[in-house]
Amino acid sequence: MKQTTARLTRRTIAMHEQFTTEAGVEVEVIRRPLPLIHSELIEDLRPFFHVPSLLQYANTAGVAPASRGRLLDLETLAPDQVAMTFGSKGAPHIQLRLSTIRSRALTIWRVNDVLDALQVLIVAEDIVAYLQTGGDALLHSLADLQQVGSHNVKAVELFNEPILMLREWVSCRPIR
Repeated sequence: MKQTTARLTRRTIAMHEQFTTEAGVEVEVIRRPLPLIHSELIEDLRPFFHVPSLLQYANTAGVAPASRGRLLDLETLAPDQVAMTFGSKGAPHIQLRLSTIRSRALTIWRVNDVLDALQVLIVAEDIVAYLQTGGDALLHSLADLQQVGSHNVKAVELFNEPILMLREWVSCRPIR
């Protein structure tokens, strides 16, 4: 396992780690802050507009069921405020307004140097949103990594971290 800190274009990488399965599959994970400048945010989330994705969110009423679909619209309303619309054919669209954003992260997963999955977690004052797209090769690799050794279990923990943070946020909030 190798850990480094570097810069990627103008954005700081908060975490960069690499894992290798017994079969020699290389898994790389990069986590960095998600920008709130509209053009950069749209660029970072472009795959969510085109590839089937998963959305799960939680607010003071609890955790909503996960939804499959695509990101349909995204607006930066203020430096700490984002509005998004997510939907799929035949289902009502989900519209979220994330105000007073406290943290936001983009996690990029590569398997054998090929982009395989993206995860986004945005934590606002009264709502948390989690988006994920891709991950087929990664899920097979994570199963192998979990069996190889305890130092590789960290890859599985990193993958699960955003969704666990969403659920933890709810457990720390009063339910209305």
